[in-house]
Amino acid sequence: MKIRLRNYFVLLPGLSLFLITITIPILLSPRDMWDGVVIAFAMEQNNYEGIFSYFMESNWIFQYPLSILIIELSKLFSLGYKDMNAIFSFITFVFFLNESRIFSSKLLRLSKFENTTLILLISTFPVWGVLFSSIM
Repeated sequence: MKIRLRNYFVLLPGLSLFLITITIPILLSPRDMWDGVVIAFAMEQNNYEGIFSYFMESNWIFQYPLSILIIELSKLFSLGYKDMNAIFSFITFVFFLNESRIFSSKLLRLSKFENTTLILLISTFPVWGVLFSSIM
């Protein structure tokens, strides 16, 4: 299987839009928004009992280990939880866009223009700001 770099250039406009509209504003905000404050506080206090009960009572059982992973990564790289979460979300979105590109080109057989348009539409979907907030 040969990887061609030019196949990935279709992702650049979408990644740029996502970086400008979602990731950079989250990184530039002075404090956390949404419910991520709870997780950031747990990280500062080094006490995760509150977020454990918060996630388990909400039936978000997979969110707790993910939050602990992001907390540990943020400690490893000496970043705040909010910043590490934004970086983690961006990396996750890169993989998601790549899978969307593969799906649309191989299974849907879209042209390059249609594929790029789809990637741009996915990248500018307004819900990403909420889905990639600190709590998710």
